[in-house]
Amino acid sequence: MVMYGRGITNEKQFVQETLSTRKEFITLDGNEMFFNMINELEDKNVLLSKMTDRRVTGSINNLIFQTKFHLLHDRKSSLEAPFRLNESSMSYLSYKSPKDEFLKLLFVDGKA
Repeated sequence: MVMYGRGITNEKQFVQETLSTRKEFITLDGNEMFFNMINELEDKNVLLSKMTDRRVTGSINNLIFQTKFHLLHDRKSSLEAPFRLNESSMSYLSYKSPKDEFLKLLFVDGKA
C-alpha cells in the first residue's frame, strides 16, 4: 500500500490516514471480505517502532524506488502503482509477492 504523507503532522493523523488508505486498498484489491477481520485484530493496537533490520529497510527503499518508477516512467496513477508493487517478487519474502504472502497470513490452517 502506498499513501500520500503530505499534511500529516502527528501520530494520530498518520494512523488515521494509514487505516483509511488500507481500507481503500484492500477493497480495491478485491479482498473486502477480509477487511473487517483485519480491523478487529489490529485497529485497537497500533504500535510504531524504528526499523531494526537492514533487510526490511532495503526492501522499503526498493519499494519507494519502484513506486517512483511506476509513477514517473510508466505513467501509472497513484492507485495503479501500489497494485504493481503488490505483484513484485521480493527477496525478503523468498521471491514471493507481497499479495501472495498477505493472503497466506489470512488463512491459518486452511481457515480464514
